[in-house]
Order: sequence, then structure tokens, then C-alpha cells
Amino acid sequence: MFHYGSISLIVEPCRSAHLKAMEVAKEAGALLSYDPNLREPLWPSKEEAKTQIMSIWDKAEIIKVSDVELEFLTGSNKIDDETALTLWHPNLKLLLVTLGEKGCRYYTKVTNTLEYFYAFTVIIHHYHHYYQYHQHSCLLVMLCLLCPLGDTRRQN
Repeated sequence: MFHYGSISLIVEPCRSAHLKAMEVAKEAGALLSYDPNLREPLWPSKEEAKTQIMSIWDKAEIIKVSDVELEFLTGSNKIDDETALTLWHPNLKLLLVTLGEKGCRYYTKVTNTLEYFYAFTVIIHHYHHYYQYHQHSCLLVMLCLLCPLGDTRRQN
């Protein structure tokens, strides 16, 4: 797995190095995992941030966004399944939307038809501060789902 964010897309030569690393990882058979990790103050403008974040969107097979990033990327203030699925693309195997202390939602294709998705909410009780919770919940979902990514049929 090759996991990356968007901060390295802000300026050259980091942007070119980032794109090359993605290419090499994909050629080596790695699963591409993307967390935009939006940090608006680092970007020259919101428009440039969105353009660059979306410039590599369709290459990722796993994408994790926060509720704030979902709003930013879709332009919608709705945090729901319909809005999240507007970010889906044909190569995507797993889309995670973290919801702070409300857990996270994840989406994975059930068949080869775009209309059928599993959508689950995961809430993990925690005794740590938010950052640990956020990282642990997302990691748990990713680990649980990595094995079945090649075969998305689920057994009950």
C-alpha cells in the first residue's frame, strides 16, 4: 500500500516527486490510498487546493476524507450518503468519511454496478483525545476491509 496526502501537491518539485512516487508504486502493484488532509492556509487559494486535490482523485483505490473535506470538495453542506457518493469513481474500492466523535461511514462497491454499495457507520468508544480516536477508527476500518477488496462479495 502506498498512502499519501495532498500537501506535497502544493509546490514543485514536491508535486512532480509525488506524482512519480504514485506511478512507481502503482507499477509495483501497490494499492493507492489517499487522504487529502486539507490544510487550507498552506494553499495559495481554495480553488487551487480543490483543483490539485482532485487532480489525482481518480488514481486512488482507497480514499479517506473528513466531513469538513467532504463539504469542501463537494460544495454541499450535507453530510450524507448521496453527497459522499458524488466523490466515487470507477477505480475506487473503498471510500471512508470520518465524522469526528460520531465515527465514520464507509462505502464499498458490492457488484460491478455503481448502484449497489455497502454503507456502514462505525462508532468506536474511546478514552483518548480526538486525534487518537480519529486515527484508530479509520485504521480499524481500513484493516477490516483490506482483505476483501479483491472480492467485494460478503458472506453473512
